[in-house]
Amino acid sequence: MNKSSTPKPLIVIVGQTASGKTSLAIEIALNCDGEIICADSMTIYRNMNIGTAKPSIADQERVKHHLLDIVDPNEKFTVHDFKMRAQKAIEDIIARGKVPILVGGSGLYIDSVLYDYQFRPSAPLSIREKYEKYSIEDLQAELIDRGIPMPENSTNKRYLIRVAEIGSVAPAQSTIRPNTYIFGINIDPIEQKARSKRRLEEMLEQGLIDEVRSLGELYGWDIAPMQAPSYKAFRGFVINEYEMGEAKDKCLQYEAQIAKKQRTWFKRNKSIQWYSDPSKIVEISTTILNT
Repeated sequence: MNKSSTPKPLIVIVGQTASGKTSLAIEIALNCDGEIICADSMTIYRNMNIGTAKPSIADQERVKHHLLDIVDPNEKFTVHDFKMRAQKAIEDIIARGKVPILVGGSGLYIDSVLYDYQFRPSAPLSIREKYEKYSIEDLQAELIDRGIPMPENSTNKRYLIRVAEIGSVAPAQSTIRPNTYIFGINIDPIEQKARSKRRLEEMLEQGLIDEVRSLGELYGWDIAPMQAPSYKAFRGFVINEYEMGEAKDKCLQYEAQIAKKQRTWFKRNKSIQWYSDPSKIVEISTTILNT
Protein backbone atom coordinates (compact mmCIF):
# COMPACT_ATOMS: atom_id res chain seq x y z
CA MET A 1 0.00 0.00 0.00
CA ASN A 2 1.50 3.35 -0.97
CA LYS A 3 1.63 6.25 1.42
CA SER A 4 -1.19 8.19 -0.25
CA SER A 5 -3.65 5.32 0.22
CA THR A 6 -2.72 4.60 3.83
CA PRO A 7 -5.51 5.64 6.21
CA LYS A 8 -4.85 8.45 8.65
CA PRO A 9 -3.77 7.27 12.13
CA LEU A 10 -6.31 5.86 14.55
CA ILE A 11 -5.40 5.65 18.23
CA VAL A 12 -7.20 3.02 20.33
CA ILE A 13 -7.15 2.90 24.13
CA VAL A 14 -8.42 -0.25 25.86
CA GLY A 15 -8.44 -1.66 29.35
CA GLN A 16 -10.53 -2.85 32.24
CA THR A 17 -13.20 -0.88 33.97
CA ALA A 18 -11.81 1.85 36.26
CA SER A 19 -8.32 1.60 34.70
CA GLY A 20 -8.14 5.27 33.73
CA LYS A 21 -8.92 5.02 30.01
CA THR A 22 -10.97 8.22 29.82
CA SER A 23 -8.42 10.49 31.49
CA LEU A 24 -5.65 9.01 29.35
CA ALA A 25 -7.62 9.51 26.13
CA ILE A 26 -8.36 13.12 27.08
CA GLU A 27 -4.67 13.83 27.68
CA ILE A 28 -3.73 12.37 24.30
CA ALA A 29 -6.53 14.29 22.59
CA LEU A 30 -5.38 17.58 24.12
CA ASN A 31 -1.79 16.91 23.03
CA CYS A 32 -2.66 15.88 19.49
CA ASP A 33 -5.80 17.84 18.58
CA GLY A 34 -7.90 14.70 18.80
CA GLU A 35 -11.51 13.75 19.40
CA ILE A 36 -12.75 10.76 21.36
CA ILE A 37 -15.08 8.00 20.16
CA CYS A 38 -16.53 6.15 23.15
CA ALA A 39 -16.63 2.37 22.68
CA ASP A 40 -18.79 1.55 25.68
CA SER A 41 -21.97 -0.49 25.59
CA MET A 42 -23.50 1.56 28.41
CA THR A 43 -22.54 5.20 27.85
CA ILE A 44 -24.47 5.16 24.56
CA TYR A 45 -27.66 5.48 26.64
CA ARG A 46 -29.26 8.77 27.59
CA ASN A 47 -29.99 9.46 31.27
CA MET A 48 -27.57 6.76 32.41
CA ASN A 49 -24.82 9.09 33.53
CA ILE A 50 -23.52 8.42 37.03
CA GLY A 51 -23.85 4.65 37.07
CA THR A 52 -22.00 4.23 33.77
CA ALA A 53 -19.13 6.55 34.77
CA LYS A 54 -19.90 8.61 31.68
CA PRO A 55 -17.35 11.36 30.93
CA SER A 56 -18.34 14.49 32.81
CA ILE A 57 -19.75 17.57 31.10
CA ALA A 58 -16.48 19.35 31.94
CA ASP A 59 -14.47 16.61 30.18
CA GLN A 60 -16.80 16.73 27.18
CA GLU A 61 -16.26 20.48 26.97
CA ARG A 62 -12.47 20.03 27.01
CA VAL A 63 -12.50 17.39 24.27
CA LYS A 64 -15.28 16.51 21.84
CA HIS A 65 -16.75 13.05 22.51
CA HIS A 66 -18.69 10.97 20.01
CA LEU A 67 -21.29 8.20 20.55
CA LEU A 68 -22.47 9.33 23.96
CA ASP A 69 -26.20 9.68 24.70
CA ILE A 70 -27.36 8.43 21.30
CA VAL A 71 -30.29 6.14 22.26
CA ASP A 72 -32.76 5.74 25.11
CA PRO A 73 -32.24 2.75 27.44
CA ASN A 74 -35.33 0.98 26.11
CA GLU A 75 -34.27 1.32 22.45
CA LYS A 76 -32.58 -1.47 20.53
CA PHE A 77 -28.92 -0.88 19.75
CA THR A 78 -26.64 -3.52 18.23
CA VAL A 79 -22.93 -4.01 17.66
CA HIS A 80 -23.65 -3.37 13.99
CA ASP A 81 -25.21 -0.03 14.89
CA PHE A 82 -22.11 0.87 16.85
CA LYS A 83 -19.74 -0.15 14.08
CA MET A 84 -21.53 1.97 11.48
CA ARG A 85 -21.68 5.04 13.73
CA ALA A 86 -18.07 4.65 14.85
CA GLN A 87 -16.80 4.37 11.28
CA LYS A 88 -18.75 7.47 10.32
CA ALA A 89 -17.31 9.34 13.30
CA ILE A 90 -13.76 8.31 12.40
CA GLU A 91 -14.23 9.54 8.83
CA ASP A 92 -15.73 12.82 10.04
CA ILE A 93 -12.91 13.46 12.53
CA ILE A 94 -10.22 12.75 9.94
CA ALA A 95 -11.97 14.89 7.32
CA ARG A 96 -11.71 17.85 9.70
CA GLY A 97 -7.99 17.30 10.14
CA LYS A 98 -8.17 15.90 13.66
CA VAL A 99 -7.08 12.62 15.24
CA PRO A 100 -9.70 9.95 16.09
CA ILE A 101 -9.18 8.22 19.44
CA LEU A 102 -11.32 5.12 20.00
CA VAL A 103 -11.53 4.37 23.71
CA GLY A 104 -13.45 1.89 25.81
CA GLY A 105 -13.77 -1.45 27.49
CA SER A 106 -16.33 -3.06 25.20
CA GLY A 107 -14.12 -5.46 23.30
CA LEU A 108 -16.72 -6.55 20.77
CA TYR A 109 -17.52 -2.94 19.89
CA ILE A 110 -13.84 -2.15 19.35
CA ASP A 111 -13.09 -5.29 17.36
CA SER A 112 -16.10 -4.69 15.10
CA VAL A 113 -14.35 -1.53 13.90
CA LEU A 114 -10.76 -2.77 13.87
CA TYR A 115 -11.52 -5.99 12.02
CA ASP A 116 -14.48 -4.74 9.95
CA TYR A 117 -17.01 -7.26 11.27
CA GLN A 118 -19.79 -8.12 8.85
CA PHE A 119 -23.29 -8.67 10.21
CA ARG A 120 -26.40 -10.43 9.05
CA PRO A 121 -29.65 -8.48 8.69
CA SER A 122 -31.81 -8.11 11.79
CA ALA A 123 -33.74 -11.24 12.63
CA PRO A 124 -37.55 -11.39 12.42
CA LEU A 125 -39.67 -11.51 15.56
CA SER A 126 -40.10 -15.27 15.24
CA ILE A 127 -36.35 -15.71 15.77
CA ARG A 128 -36.44 -13.69 18.98
CA GLU A 129 -39.38 -15.71 20.24
CA LYS A 130 -37.41 -18.89 19.57
CA TYR A 131 -34.38 -17.64 21.50
CA GLU A 132 -36.54 -16.47 24.40
CA LYS A 133 -37.22 -20.16 25.09
CA TYR A 134 -33.51 -20.99 25.24
CA SER A 135 -31.58 -21.25 28.50
CA ILE A 136 -28.43 -19.20 29.01
CA GLU A 137 -26.36 -22.33 28.39
CA ASP A 138 -28.27 -23.04 25.14
CA LEU A 139 -27.67 -19.49 23.93
CA GLN A 140 -23.97 -19.68 24.73
CA ALA A 141 -23.72 -22.94 22.81
CA GLU A 142 -25.60 -21.37 19.88
CA LEU A 143 -23.06 -18.54 19.64
CA ILE A 144 -20.13 -20.93 19.88
CA ASP A 145 -21.57 -23.19 17.17
CA ARG A 146 -22.07 -20.21 14.84
CA GLY A 147 -18.65 -18.73 15.51
CA ILE A 148 -20.10 -15.54 17.00
CA PRO A 149 -17.96 -13.75 19.62
CA MET A 150 -19.43 -14.04 23.10
CA PRO A 151 -20.60 -10.71 24.58
CA GLU A 152 -18.70 -9.49 27.64
CA ASN A 153 -21.79 -10.00 29.78
CA SER A 154 -21.99 -13.63 28.71
CA THR A 155 -24.38 -14.69 31.47
CA ASN A 156 -27.03 -12.06 30.68
CA LYS A 157 -29.80 -13.71 28.67
CA ARG A 158 -30.93 -10.48 26.98
CA TYR A 159 -27.40 -9.73 25.81
CA LEU A 160 -27.02 -13.26 24.47
CA ILE A 161 -30.34 -13.08 22.62
CA ARG A 162 -29.42 -9.73 21.08
CA VAL A 163 -26.09 -11.05 19.82
CA ALA A 164 -27.70 -14.26 18.54
CA GLU A 165 -30.34 -12.21 16.70
CA ILE A 166 -27.97 -9.94 14.84
CA GLY A 167 -25.37 -12.65 14.39
CA SER A 168 -22.01 -12.13 12.76
CA VAL A 169 -19.77 -13.87 10.32
CA ALA A 170 -16.01 -14.03 10.53
CA PRO A 171 -14.32 -10.63 10.57
CA ALA A 172 -13.77 -9.29 7.06
CA GLN A 173 -10.05 -8.96 7.77
CA SER A 174 -7.67 -10.91 9.98
CA THR A 175 -5.40 -7.96 10.67
CA ILE A 176 -6.29 -4.61 12.15
CA ARG A 177 -7.04 -1.50 10.16
CA PRO A 178 -3.78 -0.10 8.72
CA ASN A 179 -2.10 2.76 10.61
CA THR A 180 -3.91 1.83 13.82
CA TYR A 181 -2.16 1.88 17.18
CA ILE A 182 -3.77 0.01 20.07
CA PHE A 183 -2.61 0.74 23.61
CA GLY A 184 -3.77 -1.12 26.70
CA ILE A 185 -3.54 0.06 30.29
CA ASN A 186 -2.03 -2.80 32.26
CA ILE A 187 -3.33 -2.16 35.77
CA ASP A 188 -2.59 -4.32 38.80
CA PRO A 189 -5.76 -6.20 39.93
CA ILE A 190 -5.44 -4.88 43.47
CA GLU A 191 -5.17 -1.31 42.21
CA GLN A 192 -8.10 -1.87 39.86
CA LYS A 193 -10.27 -3.00 42.76
CA ALA A 194 -9.19 0.00 44.84
CA ARG A 195 -10.07 2.35 42.00
CA SER A 196 -13.45 0.70 41.56
CA LYS A 197 -14.13 1.20 45.26
CA ARG A 198 -13.14 4.88 45.16
CA ARG A 199 -15.18 5.44 42.01
CA LEU A 200 -18.23 3.84 43.60
CA GLU A 201 -18.02 6.23 46.56
CA GLU A 202 -17.79 9.15 44.13
CA MET A 203 -20.85 7.88 42.25
CA LEU A 204 -22.82 7.71 45.48
CA GLU A 205 -21.80 11.28 46.35
CA GLN A 206 -22.90 12.41 42.89
CA GLY A 207 -26.39 10.98 43.35
CA LEU A 208 -26.26 7.39 42.11
CA ILE A 209 -29.18 6.24 44.26
CA ASP A 210 -31.51 8.91 42.86
CA GLU A 211 -30.43 7.96 39.32
CA VAL A 212 -31.07 4.25 39.95
CA ARG A 213 -34.49 4.98 41.42
CA SER A 214 -35.43 7.34 38.58
CA LEU A 215 -34.37 4.93 35.84
CA GLY A 216 -36.17 2.02 37.51
CA GLU A 217 -39.38 4.02 37.67
CA LEU A 218 -39.02 5.23 34.09
CA TYR A 219 -37.93 2.06 32.29
CA GLY A 220 -38.44 -0.82 34.73
CA TRP A 221 -35.73 -3.17 35.93
CA ASP A 222 -35.75 -5.79 33.19
CA ILE A 223 -34.20 -3.98 30.21
CA ALA A 224 -30.60 -4.95 29.40
CA PRO A 225 -28.96 -1.61 30.36
CA MET A 226 -30.34 -1.94 33.89
CA GLN A 227 -28.14 -5.03 34.31
CA ALA A 228 -25.03 -2.84 34.48
CA PRO A 229 -23.28 -3.33 37.85
CA SER A 230 -24.39 -0.14 39.61
CA TYR A 231 -28.05 -0.39 38.58
CA LYS A 232 -28.29 -4.13 39.16
CA ALA A 233 -26.62 -3.92 42.56
CA PHE A 234 -28.49 -0.92 43.93
CA ARG A 235 -31.90 -2.03 42.72
CA GLY A 236 -32.17 -4.16 45.86
CA PHE A 237 -31.32 -1.21 48.07
CA VAL A 238 -33.81 1.07 46.31
CA ILE A 239 -36.66 -1.42 46.75
CA ASN A 240 -35.60 -2.19 50.34
CA GLU A 241 -34.44 -5.77 49.79
CA TYR A 242 -31.08 -5.20 51.48
CA GLU A 243 -28.91 -2.53 53.10
CA MET A 244 -26.37 -0.15 51.58
CA GLY A 245 -23.36 -2.23 52.60
CA GLU A 246 -24.65 -5.27 50.74
CA ALA A 247 -25.45 -3.17 47.67
CA LYS A 248 -21.89 -1.81 47.62
CA ASP A 249 -20.44 -5.31 47.94
CA LYS A 250 -22.61 -6.59 45.10
CA CYS A 251 -21.63 -3.69 42.86
CA LEU A 252 -17.91 -4.25 43.39
CA GLN A 253 -18.39 -7.99 42.85
CA TYR A 254 -20.18 -7.40 39.53
CA GLU A 255 -17.48 -4.95 38.43
CA ALA A 256 -14.75 -7.48 39.27
CA GLN A 257 -16.50 -10.05 37.08
CA ILE A 258 -16.65 -7.63 34.17
CA ALA A 259 -13.00 -6.64 34.64
CA LYS A 260 -11.98 -10.31 34.48
CA LYS A 261 -13.92 -10.78 31.22
CA GLN A 262 -12.34 -7.65 29.77
CA ARG A 263 -8.86 -8.91 30.64
CA THR A 264 -9.58 -12.22 28.96
CA TRP A 265 -10.98 -10.56 25.82
CA PHE A 266 -8.16 -8.07 25.30
CA LYS A 267 -5.33 -10.48 26.15
CA ARG A 268 -6.24 -12.45 23.03
CA ASN A 269 -5.36 -9.50 20.80
CA LYS A 270 -1.62 -9.58 20.12
CA SER A 271 -1.77 -6.16 18.43
CA ILE A 272 -2.32 -4.38 21.75
CA GLN A 273 0.73 -2.69 23.25
CA TRP A 274 0.42 -2.93 27.03
CA TYR A 275 1.86 -0.36 29.44
CA SER A 276 1.55 0.01 33.19
CA ASP A 277 2.51 3.69 33.02
CA PRO A 278 -0.13 5.75 31.15
CA SER A 279 2.37 8.59 30.62
CA LYS A 280 4.35 6.21 28.41
CA ILE A 281 1.30 5.78 26.19
CA VAL A 282 0.94 9.56 25.97
CA GLU A 283 4.60 9.88 25.00
CA ILE A 284 4.51 7.16 22.35
CA SER A 285 1.22 8.23 20.77
CA THR A 286 2.34 11.88 20.67
CA THR A 287 5.55 10.84 18.91
CA ILE A 288 3.61 8.75 16.38
CA LEU A 289 1.14 11.51 15.58
CA ASN A 290 3.75 14.22 15.30
CA THR A 291 6.09 12.24 13.06
